[in-house]
Amino acid sequence: MDINERIVLFRKRQEISQKELANMIDVDDSTMSKIENGTRALRHFEIEKIADALNVSIEELFGRAKKTNVDVMLLRFNNGLNDLEKNKILSFVDGVNRK
Repeated sequence: MDINERIVLFRKRQEISQKELANMIDVDDSTMSKIENGTRALRHFEIEKIADALNVSIEELFGRAKKTNVDVMLLRFNNGLNDLEKNKILSFVDGVNRK
């Protein structure tokens, strides 16, 4: 997984929109989109800002931290299911957590 994919994963995990993250690191929306799509390289000062905004270490952002099963499951969840399937699973999990 590339850094841009990890940024998206961590951003979604924190429930932060792309626009919100762009504001947090002081870039415009189109720049943030390019960063997440992998069509624009990160500048050194942006890496620390993104890590801080997403509450992850720089090592995690670069994928150097130990990968967890949760990360793999979240990536599969985000990429492998349509919105209806995701909502069904989230509703089920929410119901289990309320018990």
